[in-house]
This record gives sequence, C-alpha cells and structure tokens, in this order.
Amino acid sequence: MILIVKYGLVNAKMVFVTAVIIILLMTATGIVLKISDVSFPAISQKNWNCLSKEWCYALGKYSFCSSAGTCNCSKIADLDVENVFCKWNGQNDPDMCIFDYHCKYIHNGYCIDEVCGCQDDHLLQDDKCIPKIGAPCDNELTLNCPLQNSECLNGICLCTEGYVSYQNEMCYLKKDQLGDECVVDVQCSAGITNSKCVKGKCNCDDNYLPYNNTCYEKKEYNSYCDNLLQCRISLGETFACRNRMCQCPTSYTMKEDKCSSSNARSGSFFVIAFALVLKCVQFSI
Repeated sequence: MILIVKYGLVNAKMVFVTAVIIILLMTATGIVLKISDVSFPAISQKNWNCLSKEWCYALGKYSFCSSAGTCNCSKIADLDVENVFCKWNGQNDPDMCIFDYHCKYIHNGYCIDEVCGCQDDHLLQDDKCIPKIGAPCDNELTLNCPLQNSECLNGICLCTEGYVSYQNEMCYLKKDQLGDECVVDVQCSAGITNSKCVKGKCNCDDNYLPYNNTCYEKKEYNSYCDNLLQCRISLGETFACRNRMCQCPTSYTMKEDKCSSSNARSGSFFVIAFALVLKCVQFSI
C-alpha cells in the first residue's frame, strides 16, 4: 500500500514537472496558451502577431491587434522600447474606439484599427454596415442585399441580371452597343470586349478600332493576324491576311500605303516602252 502511494506521488511529481516544462517551452516559442477559453500568446519583441486584442495585453492596455494581425500601440500611446510597453502619451481622441461596443451608433459596426467601421465585405451607408456584392446573405430574408439592383442568389449578394458590379459597391446597367451612354468602364467591357467608357459613351480601348459593334485590334503591315477583316479594318481593302500576317495579296506589292498589282505595273512598263520604240521608228523614217 505504501509503495503504491509512493509510486503515485512520484508519477504526480513527474506529471507536474513535465507540465511546467511544456508551459515554459510554449511561452518561449510564443505558442498560444488557453486559460478560461481566452487565448493569448507570450508576447516578446520577436513575436508581435495576434488574432485578437487579448493577444496584445503584454504591451499594456494602450495596445490593440490591428487588421494586419500585429500588435500595435494605440494612437494615444508610444512604445517604451526598454520595457516593451505601450505608454500613454497624454493625448486623447474622442473618436477613437477600443472595443466593438464603442461603435453601437453604427448598425453592425466594428472597431477596426481604433476606428469604427465595417468588415471588409460590408459598406458603410447611412450609419449602417450593409453587405457588398459578393458578401454572404440569407435567401429567406427580405432586404438582405440592400444595394440598388442587387439580390441574394445562392447565399451571395449579386447584381441582378443585366447589371454589373463596380468595386463590389454598386450595380450598373450593362451596355452592349458602342456609343451607348455609360458611367464606368465595366458597363461597356462586360458587354463589348476590349471597350471602355470614354467621355460618357462606350468606345473601343486604345489600339482597337470599331467595326459592326466589335472592337478589333489595330494591325500594321506584317503584323500577326487571324482573319482578313483584322487587316482590312486597319490597313485598307487592298490588304489580306496571308501566312498569318497582314500583307499584300500574292502578285501585289506595297506602294503608297496600298497594295498594287505587280502585273499592272509590268503592263504599264511595256506600254510605255512600246510607245518610245514607236516614236523612235517614226523619227528615223
């Protein structure tokens, strides 16, 4: 019985010593400890990463976990490098927040980097954080996606059919004709490839030319081509797409930015030569 008790005490001591060693190792390496369901790391000068404000408590109450995931000193505090501590600098900022509940005046607001605002997939509008295009939503709720011309489809806020998203914050009517009125580039490019909004109207991008409501890339002589139309729109009706290059057709040569028939020039040469010979004969007679 005594041996059993002694053996149990030895085991208990070993377990305690092992636990202390593990805790010390975890603290030295910055591994997260969990106490009462609150996670925090052992902050050191080499480890400033965080997931919540609690992770930064080693720097004092004037510290916070930034949106970039690092512990920073508050805007009203400076870092005491020697003591690795955020020390109050004597200033105050009435607009600064520390906790989310400081942002109650904004519906669904959060305290982000000591400023009241919205999460990345939400937009601040009329003191409310509303979901942007691409944010999750609930199909069963009405007004779940309050942005104009948007709706909840398959659990995601999307622009309604015929509209396109601009910076995930607005839905604009999609355009499908060159010359249509527009406000932003995506209205044109969503319906017409290689187009943009120029002075309030849909037009082709730079280095593209319009033809039958399509924007074709500008071509130069001997540049790569896929079809005859590409060459003729840029260079003229006398050019062809030959051997995958914009060139003159066979038996034609480039002259004054046009393709001219080599046979036509040869025929003209012989006519002129014949006329000269005839004049010489007449002169000799």
